[in-house]
Amino acid sequence: MRKTTKNPGEKIVKDIKRGTGILNNELYIGRLIWNRQRFIKDPNTGKRQARLNPPEDWIVEEVSDLRIIDQVFWEAVKARH
Repeated sequence: MRKTTKNPGEKIVKDIKRGTGILNNELYIGRLIWNRQRFIKDPNTGKRQARLNPPEDWIVEEVSDLRIIDQVFWEAVKARH
């Protein structure tokens, strides 16, 4: 069963540290980030849990062909949220 939310804005902003949500997705400015998180299995429930990797372990690649938002607009949105 899919989890639903009563707050539609949650999908827009989500989690800033994890880089999730529409307003935090750096792919829009041409930054592809690998190894941002890892998954571990909870021994009690058997479910996967996401754990954020330290930023120094992230693999960041600039892919200018994927940029769809200019830097000025991106910074204005980030300053607002």
